[in-house]
Formats: sequence, C-alpha cells, structure tokens
Amino acid sequence: MKRIFMLLLLLQTFSAIVFGMNNIEQLTEKANAGDAESQSMLGLFYFTGQDVPKSYEKAVEWYRKAAEQGNADAEFYLGLCYSFSYGVPQDIAKAIEWYQKASEQGQSSAQFMLGWYYENGEGVSKDMTKAVDLYRKAATQGNASAQFSLGRCYLFGDGVPKDEAKGMELYQKSAEQGFAKAQNNIGLCYEYGTGVTKDILKAVEWYKKAAEQGDAEAQHNLGRCYSQFNDNVKAVEWYQKAVEQDYAAAQIDLAICYYKCTGVEQNYAKAVDLFRKAANQGNAGAQYMLGSSYLHGTGVEKDMVIAIEWYRKAAEQGFALAQYDLAVCYSKLEDNVKAVEWYRKAAEQGIAEAQCNLGVFYSLGNGVERDYEKAAKWYLKAAEQGMPGAQYMLGLYYETGVGVALDTTKAVEWYRKAAEQNYDKAKDALIRLGER
Repeated sequence: MKRIFMLLLLLQTFSAIVFGMNNIEQLTEKANAGDAESQSMLGLFYFTGQDVPKSYEKAVEWYRKAAEQGNADAEFYLGLCYSFSYGVPQDIAKAIEWYQKASEQGQSSAQFMLGWYYENGEGVSKDMTKAVDLYRKAATQGNASAQFSLGRCYLFGDGVPKDEAKGMELYQKSAEQGFAKAQNNIGLCYEYGTGVTKDILKAVEWYKKAAEQGDAEAQHNLGRCYSQFNDNVKAVEWYQKAVEQDYAAAQIDLAICYYKCTGVEQNYAKAVDLFRKAANQGNAGAQYMLGSSYLHGTGVEKDMVIAIEWYRKAAEQGFALAQYDLAVCYSKLEDNVKAVEWYRKAAEQGIAEAQCNLGVFYSLGNGVERDYEKAAKWYLKAAEQGMPGAQYMLGLYYETGVGVALDTTKAVEWYRKAAEQNYDKAKDALIRLGER
C-alpha cells in the first residue's frame, strides 16, 4: 500500500519539480516572506532533493508553515509525513487530522488517503460509507488512486451495491491515467470474466501494461499466463522480475519451476531458498512447501523437527494440507493426541485422508476415547469423497453393525465402490457375501 501512496506523492510532485527549474533562491525568498504556496513547494524540494540537499526534516518544517496558513497541498503532504514517519515520528492520529483539513478544502489526494483509513479502520473506526464518499469525491476530480479504490468497492459490493460494470468503468478511468494497480485488476477481470467477457489475451495485454511499470503482482500474473500458454521461459522471466521485488507468490511459482525443471534447470537448493523467502513473509503455502522439503530432504538435509516447525506455521494459518502433514508427523512420533488435533482441523476443511485417519483413530481409541459412531461419521465423509479405505471400513461397519445400524445392502454398496477402485479387501468382502 505504501507504494501507492508514494506514487500519489510523486505524481503531485511532478508539477513542483518543473517549477523548481526556476531560481531556488527566489522560491526560498518568497517562502521566508510567508508565501504559503512557495513554502509548500520548498517542502517538496527538500523532500525530493530537487535543487537542495534532501532533508525530510526541513520538508516537514516548510510543509508545516504552509499548512498552518491553510495550504491544502501542504496539509496533505504533512499528513503523508506523519503516516510514514518522514522527518517526524509516525503518528496516524496527526496524519488523519491533516488529511481531514486538506480534504475539507477538496484536496483529492487527502480525500483518497482519508478514505483508505476509513476503509481499513486504521486510526478511525472502520466506516465503508465514509470511505466510499471520500473515494467518490476524489475520483470525481480525476484522482486515479481513488478511481481504482472506488472501482474495487463497486466490483465487490463493499460499501455500495455490487455493480461490476461500474467497477470496470472506474478501473478503466484509473488505468487510462497509467495507474498500474488498475491495469493489473482489469487484467484479473478479463482473466476470470468478472464484469467483462472472459478473454485471456486481453488479460495479458493489461497485465503487461502494469508489469512494464514494475508492478510486482502484474509481473507475477503475466508469468502465470505465459505458464498457461506453455511458454515457460517467459513465465520464468516475469516471475524473476516479481521475485526481485520480494513478491511472495512469484517466489513460490519460481521455486516450483526450479523443482520441476520448468523453464529453468532443476535446482532444488534454489527452490528451497525461494520457498524460505516467501515463508519468512508469512506465506502459508511456502511454509508448507518448506516443511515438505525438510521432511523429505529435498534441497536441504532431512530434518523432521524443522519440518514440523514450518508445517505448524502454515497449519496455524489454516492451511489444510499442512494441518494434515503435521498430523502425520505427530502420528509417526506416536504423539496421538496432537495427531488427532491436527487431523480434526484438516478433516473439518474437507481433506479426505484426514477424515479417514480420524475415523481410524476413533475406531482404535488412539489419542481419543474409542467411539465407533464418530469413527463411522468420519469414514462416511471420506468415503463420499471416494477414499477406498474409508469405503471399505464403512462397508465393514454396516456388515457388522458397528457404529451404525446393521445393513447388508449398504455394506455391499460401499464394498462395491471400494472394489471398483481395486481395493482388494473390498473385493474379498464381496466374495464372502456372495456378491460379484
């Protein structure tokens, strides 16, 4: 988000930099004489280092002088400095105070920033109605960031009735001003058919516009598209550009390329390094893959303790496969209580193997009190997803009346489903019951 804010600042700074081609001494003289516009401009020069030594502290000093005279641009810039601790300690309350003053004068960038704070509930109570109102005021003035944010609100029905066509219209206005995030999101709309007819080639066109501006998400999305086109060399090229910006999703996809020898020479060590970078950013998928690398000794020395550590990080974020593999690790370590805990979490997210294993643990009384009815419940969930082992066990329960009412017809039904998957025990059971 900070990159969007800085883009905002740089766009507004452009006219000031052009102005800076005039005599800096004259500008300083006017600023010292109390001219608010000159004070605001001089603050920008110190902020950017244009014609003067760069100094955020001096920038704040001049912004404050102009802001205290009611200069709306200076009020916005001073708010920005408080938002991101440029020349002053970060103080969101003061930032909002200055944005509010500038916003009341119609300063569009301040309206956008204030809207962002209301949307995210940072420094103020979350209020989507206020956020949308502020975005709309700024968007009406042609503010590209606000057009993008308002478009997103319409696209997802956040604070306004959902209107995908209106959302796309606003994205388009923002994108036409060169706003990379809007260009990327138009690409997403075309890729997935949101508000427009699905068109992967148009998606690529928009992703490329944003990617060429250095937008990491767009670079990754463009890489994904090339991967779909089986142009793996180009996919890797764009993933690499996003990786250079520490974009976690691209780090994962490039790591997979190194794993599978797709567009690059196979290199497990590089794959692990990329997984680690994404994992350290808190990406659950990368944490899971890093755990798997340690569990199997792929690209690193095998180490179950470290594998468990990474699986747990991903599992605690709700990553179902990590929850399942963590349970398997605890089962191998004969810590059945923890195994049951994580099998349950994965099972509740629909992982069939976890549901089947939870049925086994209930049937044997491992880590939980033995309960055939609960075992039958979990076997049924796994069986309905096509797990042959669970289908066989459910058939056995119906045949023997364990955990369920005795029902030979249902027993045969489940045995047959398992047998159709070449599950030998189910085939034997059908023969035993005189069924073929």
